[in-house]
Amino acid sequence: MKYLEAAPNGWILAMFGEKTSDVGYFINNRSTTTLSSDSVLENGDRLNIFKYFDKDYYALFMSFDKVKLEAETDKEFTLKLNGMSTFVPPSEEGEPYEGGKVVLKDENNKVVAETKTGKDGLTKFKVSKPGKYVAVMESLAEGDTHAFFIAPYAEITVKGEEKPVVKEEDVRVQGADRYDTAYKNADALKKQLGLDKFDSAVVACGSNYPDALSAAYLAKVKNAPLLLSDVGEVQGTVDYIRKNVAKGKTVYLIGGRRVLPEEIKTILGSDYDVKRIEGADRFLTNLAVLKEANVNNEEIMVCSGLGFADAISAAATGRPVLLVDDALTAEQKEFLGGINPAKFYIVGGKKSVSDNVQAALTAMRSTERIAGTDRFDTAVQVAKKFFDMKSSTVVIANGNGFADGIVAGVTAMANNAPLLLVDDSNLKGAADFVKETGAKRSIVMGGARAISDQAVKVLMGR
Repeated sequence: MKYLEAAPNGWILAMFGEKTSDVGYFINNRSTTTLSSDSVLENGDRLNIFKYFDKDYYALFMSFDKVKLEAETDKEFTLKLNGMSTFVPPSEEGEPYEGGKVVLKDENNKVVAETKTGKDGLTKFKVSKPGKYVAVMESLAEGDTHAFFIAPYAEITVKGEEKPVVKEEDVRVQGADRYDTAYKNADALKKQLGLDKFDSAVVACGSNYPDALSAAYLAKVKNAPLLLSDVGEVQGTVDYIRKNVAKGKTVYLIGGRRVLPEEIKTILGSDYDVKRIEGADRFLTNLAVLKEANVNNEEIMVCSGLGFADAISAAATGRPVLLVDDALTAEQKEFLGGINPAKFYIVGGKKSVSDNVQAALTAMRSTERIAGTDRFDTAVQVAKKFFDMKSSTVVIANGNGFADGIVAGVTAMANNAPLLLVDDSNLKGAADFVKETGAKRSIVMGGARAISDQAVKVLMGR
């Protein structure tokens, strides 16, 4: 085939066997009606050539805002997808395109991640392995009636070091009680972050779960420990904060005075900026926490606020958690309408989060339900959805109590590791997940009464 066919006067008649009248062009993602003697291409310019598909030119030209970019391992990078008709005035720019499926492929052309663009055309990726990657668009948004699209691509060079080989070990984090276990976990987090003292702390009730379920994401955002307290633990909470949080920094109390005594603030005095985050009920407290964390344009995990297990699994993904009842409240709808959620993930079956809630969420944004046969299987399904199936570390907590699990969520986020919920009678699903991923290291939250040493051996295939 001749690449170009030219007339005696030098005009190009055909390209790749197609008449130039049937071919369109984009230079640096801007439309141009033709290539002629006054068309100037500079070194490094990007020229796209495409054939008009039908008489109406009913196709979309898609482009990313970046053709090449560099990123670092385990750090998020963003691409913006624009789309425009292939028959538009010269130099017209595209508009952000929502709902396009974008995949990220490695050097072996294997898909390592996929997502859909948000309302602003943005899509986010994060990879842990250095190397060359390509982002491509695979499909149009649901309901888009364009017959064809010209697919964009972007080359991403990810720099960084390969993750070190993880040695086989089981690390148990335990204290004398749930409060002491939370302190021990905070110590481990401080060491992992390389801190002498924290710049903030998040404190939630240790004797009831609703407000504590909201606290994990705020702790992540603030690089803070999640501490548990109540009426009988005030002095222990104050002592830990004084020893481990820098003076003048912020201490967040999650919930009202009935669940977290005002005495904590009184004893800390002016040495700390103590900020109480509360609402009239668990759902309004949840919204207050999400607002304090400045949630915006993110994937939202939606869970029942009347139970703890599914919300614990969801929180471990590092995403904000919205707690719901049988229907969305007016306050929840107003909040969601103002933060441009990227997507909703409902965690749990229809008995936990109703079809009514799912329908209301779907009316706002793409929604997906993740559910297992029980709380233990749901935790596995969440792990499979959101974590690399080559995870080297897993975090394990007892699924029948909330205290260790809530604290474990912070540990899971810090280690970018899935959280598996188990008990002595429910090990198989988690053990199968560990075997499939090849994980060698476990972080077990709580003592042997919560999860026995033998159970850990079974889980990890020792």
